[in-house]
Amino acid sequence: SPNTYPYHQKELDFRANVSNSLAEKFYTRHGAQLKERAFETQEPEGTVPLMESRYCILGELDMCKLKNNNAGMYQEPFYLEFGKGRLRIHTECKNCTMRLYFDK
Repeated sequence: SPNTYPYHQKELDFRANVSNSLAEKFYTRHGAQLKERAFETQEPEGTVPLMESRYCILGELDMCKLKNNNAGMYQEPFYLEFGKGRLRIHTECKNCTMRLYFDK
């Protein structure tokens, strides 16, 4: 029989990627409350982070502010554009991370 061991998060947003009733039942059984469904099924409100990564496009382009003395001679934000949409790139150099945000 299925266990009911508590899930480590109490509230889940679109990042939990709950897109069907089986996933919703699983998280509910483990004590989590679903606040938003998966991004593919229901677009979240406002500007939301879609991904966080230790890979940084600035490092790839030799524009890292921490590793390159000549870096920083550009103006942020950067965007990845595709079809009719675009993702805003936000870098956190002190943590060496990059986030992608869906901009409406």
